[in-house]
Amino acid sequence: MTDQTPNYPDRGWLVVFAAQGIQNYILRSDRLREIVGASELVESLPHELLDSTRRGLLGSADHASVLSRSAGGARLLFSTEAHALEFARVWPLLVSRHAPGLTVSLALVEVTTHPLLAISEAEKRMFRLRAFSYAELPEAGPFVARHPRSGRPISNDWKNKEGAADAESGRKYDSSETGRARLLEKILDRHVDKRELNQEWPLDVEQIATDTQGLALFHADGNGLGGTVIGLINRLAESPASDALRDYTDFCAAVEKVTVGALAVA
Repeated sequence: MTDQTPNYPDRGWLVVFAAQGIQNYILRSDRLREIVGASELVESLPHELLDSTRRGLLGSADHASVLSRSAGGARLLFSTEAHALEFARVWPLLVSRHAPGLTVSLALVEVTTHPLLAISEAEKRMFRLRAFSYAELPEAGPFVARHPRSGRPISNDWKNKEGAADAESGRKYDSSETGRARLLEKILDRHVDKRELNQEWPLDVEQIATDTQGLALFHADGNGLGGTVIGLINRLAESPASDALRDYTDFCAAVEKVTVGALAVA
């Protein structure tokens, strides 16, 4: 997804961020409610959390143009180095508070020539960053009580169906209601009330499967999309900067539109 009326500076700083290990993060729990909540947390990173950060941290969303938004990631073009550095410093911390247990990679590249060349360089850096593993902080002590299902430290700030929960499970549990509403409204392209949500999108496995029925989980992904994007970037780098950025954002918006449309048809 992209902004409706992007304002592109001639020069600036590009920030690219992406959540790491999304599939593992979503499926780390075997509870349907927490799977739905995890999906919502990933989806909200480049939308609600990003937009509130642009307004709250930078004073205005105008200081950073959003080139594209995807599941757990986004590409932003900042007009000044100071704003880009400030965002890069605090964003990983904000993500860790918003979605405990989810790791995010971030690349910062100065735009000195063509912005599409900066995007290409940022993607190379992101590819290298995905090879790193990051320790979860703060580290739990040896005498901390742990949740029997996840093995993670129990936090008094979070609760789920079983009572006290670890931060990751509790946050996923709390986000499940918002998550299913967002997805169903995106598919149907209209408001969905709570009664319809409970009928069409239950959050308990017992409402879907019985002792004689199975339950299947489908994961859909675009084959070779990364290679297609790289090829597009290389071609657009030969066009004027402003035209190339608009074509790039239009392509990203079209990918989301096609994906949502395919899900609605299915």
